[in-house]
Amino acid sequence: MSLILFYIIFAAILILFIGGTAYIGYWTLKKIGYKKAGIIIAVIVTTSLSMLTLSFVFEDELFTKSDAEKFLLQQNIKLEDDFKILNNKTSGWNDLVTTFELDISESDQTAIINTIKSADDYKLEITDEIDLPQLARERYRGDKLRANYESLDCFISSIYYPNGPGIKPTYRTIKVAKYKHILFFEEVLD
Repeated sequence: MSLILFYIIFAAILILFIGGTAYIGYWTLKKIGYKKAGIIIAVIVTTSLSMLTLSFVFEDELFTKSDAEKFLLQQNIKLEDDFKILNNKTSGWNDLVTTFELDISESDQTAIINTIKSADDYKLEITDEIDLPQLARERYRGDKLRANYESLDCFISSIYYPNGPGIKPTYRTIKVAKYKHILFFEEVLD
């Protein structure tokens, strides 16, 4: 089945679900004598479900600079100067992956690199990436694991932490290029 056909079928099912839900609400209230209330409920249900669906479908297009700043602040990275979002993507059903790439200023690049270099666990020029989830003893319990290091072309700050039993742990990586003013962010809820 082609991707376009899949989206058409998905949209048709979604429209039927939203329309059917609104109609059932309207029809039920109309039958018991509350036609105006039925209309109001149908409009509210249709609007709410449509907005929820659109925000999910167009999540990448609705990604803003403040969203990027919130993700970075979770790892104590604050951008002082203006930046440009080069690309972003949120994907996955079971494993939620959020990635974005920013064009940052030289002073922000320098500040982030200095923050990574001044970390207690900083390691100089590692050839392979450190995979923190592989180092975790337990998936749902334990302390935060951190890694700050330098590779051949970028500085990397990673953090992995469990969120409690039954909740997916968080693995977040920030990479700052050495020779370009580019920041790459990736968060995996696995």
